Amino acid sequence: PSWPVADDSIDLCLCDHVMEHVADPEAFFAECHRVIRPNGFLCIRTPNAFGYVAIAARLVPNRLHGKVLRSAQRGRQEEDIFPTVYKCNTRRKLRNILARKHFDSAVFTYDAEPGYLAFSKLAYRLGVAYQRYAIPCAKNVIFAFAQKQA
Repeated sequence: PSWPVADDSIDLCLCDHVMEHVADPEAFFAECHRVIRPNGFLCIRTPNAFGYVAIAARLVPNRLHGKVLRSAQRGRQEEDIFPTVYKCNTRRKLRNILARKHFDSAVFTYDAEPGYLAFSKLAYRLGVAYQRYAIPCAKNVIFAFAQKQA
């Protein structure tokens, strides 16, 4: 469905941990292109499908995500947990779809402090070791910065 936003009316669209929940990336990026002004920007931060966070999320059924996240992140509210689908969560998929939708982009992986693993000292230490030695395609976070072509 169409977003309730006028064509070419947005200077900046920020998607922070959204892509893992988008079931139809083609439609999503078509809407981004429709609402972002020429030379406007789209900024994305999303889990990398090849990182341990996304792999673990895909191994746990969506119906159990709430229970797992409440254990890993104290204070996390049930209404802040959404089903994940991981349809566009690799560097290649993001680069390709952004190019098809007429965005110039830079897409790269990154590993931040492993906050998801703070529930356990051992898990946290393993996360720090992982981030130190992980190859770029297996880092946990993808950043994409794109500009709509004029």
